[in-house]
Amino acid sequence: MNRKAFTVLAGAVCLLFFVGMLPWADTAAAVTLRWAEQGPPTGIRPKVILWMGSEIEKRTEGRVKIQMYWDSTLVKRNEMLRGTMLGTCDIGTINVAFHPKQLHTWGIFNTFMMGPADPYIVSDTKRACFENIPAFNAELERWNQRWITFFNYLPSAIALNKPLVSTKDLKGKRMRAPSAWMLAMLKAIGATPVSMPWGEVYVALERGTIDGVLTSLDSYYRYSIDEVAKHYLYSEKQWQPQPILISMNLGSWKRLNEKDREIILAVGKEANDMENKLNQDYWDMCMSEMKKRSKAVFTKLTDEELLAWSKLPEVESLPQKWVEEASAAGLPAEDIFKQVEKTIQDGLARERKP
Repeated sequence: MNRKAFTVLAGAVCLLFFVGMLPWADTAAAVTLRWAEQGPPTGIRPKVILWMGSEIEKRTEGRVKIQMYWDSTLVKRNEMLRGTMLGTCDIGTINVAFHPKQLHTWGIFNTFMMGPADPYIVSDTKRACFENIPAFNAELERWNQRWITFFNYLPSAIALNKPLVSTKDLKGKRMRAPSAWMLAMLKAIGATPVSMPWGEVYVALERGTIDGVLTSLDSYYRYSIDEVAKHYLYSEKQWQPQPILISMNLGSWKRLNEKDREIILAVGKEANDMENKLNQDYWDMCMSEMKKRSKAVFTKLTDEELLAWSKLPEVESLPQKWVEEASAAGLPAEDIFKQVEKTIQDGLARERKP
């Protein structure tokens, strides 16, 4: 190669190196993460999720893009765990109650009828479990994913299509709940438990196929259940404990550089705090709007009646049933249960302090 050709070649190499160092040169390598959300883009959680997507894109300087798929359009809500595992979506919003056999550890919270009501303490309690008890992460890893944050439901309320002032009014009523554990709690007070997908609940109430529902207050509000079931019995102490996991496919996670992973986790933690702040007023807003919308009637469940319900033998035996099932699935169930129980008790103790 003559001197002139060598000079031209060297110049071209230097130019390519210089172009590669420019800030905009990395845009071609941007990663688009498909986020499958089970619900519509209304309410507290979608508001926080939209903020998360915007913050992730901004803080990663465009290296990570978020593409939202709302209302189970990419992955059906009851297939979210599997869809995230397979990579049908990169991020999935997973309701733990839909996967009792696959996520034994994560479902343990549903065996406790009562827990903290303060949203910050609820989150601290769950996060302490997720971060300090290895079984939670190990179980998700078996499904080829890891959690990046989680959200909470508001506390529970019981909806009925007839007047409702006491749990005694539920005897013989056909009641739907989001988990087998909560259905067992309803059965303990004489109700007839009915399992059905959430998407069928409105029509089932409208047609009289079921008489009522036990779930979180915000779910009633967001899906206008008060239009077909106007009577509510509630206590902020009767929590709706299963977390809504924001979980990411491990392959998608590993494609990101370490800095962007840290950014996503930091945004997730902030999003959890943001939801807690919004939830402080959301309970009152849901109740107020349901009263305006359909003249819904709300009766507060007394602490004495809630405690008596939680002390029924059929309810008190639920944690042990969880231990038996989880042990059969090969988990160190006794140890997990003791750690979770202590963490919940610690949360309740914090809440009782003035």
